[in-house]
Amino acid sequence: MPSRRAQSFSVSRMYQAAACVIIFFFSPTIPLYIYTFGLPILAVCSTIVFFKVVNSTNKMERKMTTETWLEQERNSSEREIKEKC
Repeated sequence: MPSRRAQSFSVSRMYQAAACVIIFFFSPTIPLYIYTFGLPILAVCSTIVFFKVVNSTNKMERKMTTETWLEQERNSSEREIKEKC
């Protein structure tokens, strides 16, 4: 995630802003205690989803790194075989 930290932060902020807009839009009709509990619940849900995305991104990057490493190993071994011939 280090190379994509800004993108993941931007996406999470976009969802947070969209949820806040919805809550603020309905705030005149929602009682204060529901509004007060809605934002912390939203924050907890956002955090859970964020960590799930981070976990899946890490798995994807590990898979890509492993595939790249295997390709490099294969290419270097092919080069060695060609050089010997």
